[in-house]
Amino acid sequence: MSGCCAPAPEVVPRTLAVELLVLDRDVCTRCRGADVALDAAVGAAAPALRALGVTVAVRRVVVETEAAAERVRLVTSPTIRIDGRDIAPVAESLCESCGDLMTSGAVDCRVWTWRGAEFTAPPEGLIVEALLRAALAPPGPPEGAEGFALPENLRQFFRHRAPGCGCS
Repeated sequence: MSGCCAPAPEVVPRTLAVELLVLDRDVCTRCRGADVALDAAVGAAAPALRALGVTVAVRRVVVETEAAAERVRLVTSPTIRIDGRDIAPVAESLCESCGDLMTSGAVDCRVWTWRGAEFTAPPEGLIVEALLRAALAPPGPPEGAEGFALPENLRQFFRHRAPGCGCS
């Protein structure tokens, strides 16, 4: 018997939990860039995800305190996680706009490497690739919290954050 008459395989619905973790949504150009790129990537990937029976639930979190950063295991800002897993390796460089949020000192924020180039905001294509990879992979556990320590870079940011800096 030919496979042409076989019933189509059932698509099992699935939702990808996407988190955008940022230090600031108003001043930091990298955080704003990640926010815009995430929206564009979700829109661009929507037709393929829909065909796979996958929806996306995006949660945006402004990490306002050291305790909150520890709770969400923030390693750098901005961070995009899908189902609890960071979409890219961590690399950082000096972020002047986040430095404007501090009373003294400087802070390093994330840079994104994609296809051999470095970007201060995640390229839409990098996020689309991560969404499709996650949609095609079997669900797995989120990155573990064991051994997590808040990076000193972020501790300094929270210690020297300007009062009334206008952070969201």
